Amino acid sequence: FYQLCNKEIFKFNLFITQLNQDVLSIYDGTDTTGTLIGAYSGADSPGIVTANPTSTNGCITLEFISDGTGNNTGWEAGISCLDSCQNITPVINLT
Repeated sequence: FYQLCNKEIFKFNLFITQLNQDVLSIYDGTDTTGTLIGAYSGADSPGIVTANPTSTNGCITLEFISDGTGNNTGWEAGISCLDSCQNITPVINLT
């Protein structure tokens, strides 16, 4: 999971994962209980992602789940942050 700031803007410069195996889910909110903006895999890039303008906190949460097999290019995003909202707490879960 990744959360950085209030009024986040993510611009995906690169996106190639294993189709339907390695999935990036993007949520409008401070965790995965927020509204799902979209789930992306393969070459289906999210492009530019922002929180809903009516969001009370402006945060976006990214959740990347990999099946752990095979490799592909992966993804890269630039992040613009207008106001800070919380500390970053990276979590890696292995199964």
